[in-house]
Amino acid sequence: MTPATVPAAAAVIHPPKTSPWPVFWIASVAAFLVSLDATMLYAAFGALRAGFPTASPGTMSWVLNA
Repeated sequence: MTPATVPAAAAVIHPPKTSPWPVFWIASVAAFLVSLDATMLYAAFGALRAGFPTASPGTMSWVLNA
């Protein structure tokens, strides 16, 4: 059979099936790290505030937003 006589349906290449689990695990770890970072920041904010006594709350708010 020559390439010119191959039916069009036979020439279709299907991509390999991939698992969604790697993306799920990466997203889960990223969400956990963000929540861990926020928890530590709020716990340490009092010490940060005491370390910079002349800073106003508005000036220190960049720490929470960063």
